[in-house]
Amino acid sequence: MQSSCVNRTTKFIKSISMMKREELLQCKMKIKALEQILEKDYNSINLYKYRQANDRFNNLKSTIFDLKLLELRINRKF
Repeated sequence: MQSSCVNRTTKFIKSISMMKREELLQCKMKIKALEQILEKDYNSINLYKYRQANDRFNNLKSTIFDLKLLELRINRKF
């Protein structure tokens, strides 16, 4: 793999990672808002939304971690 191709690939990975981090922050804010709602009104719809947001948050963290590992592997090879 050529150096320029590696650079483009790592830039692409970094940009995806940045987008996922922004989404992660939005998800974190949504979780906090849902936690406040759940304190007042603990019904199944709010609990379902909270679980969905929490699952998405965990998936995003995992995706970001995988992207970082991929970037490290690419940089280590070249």
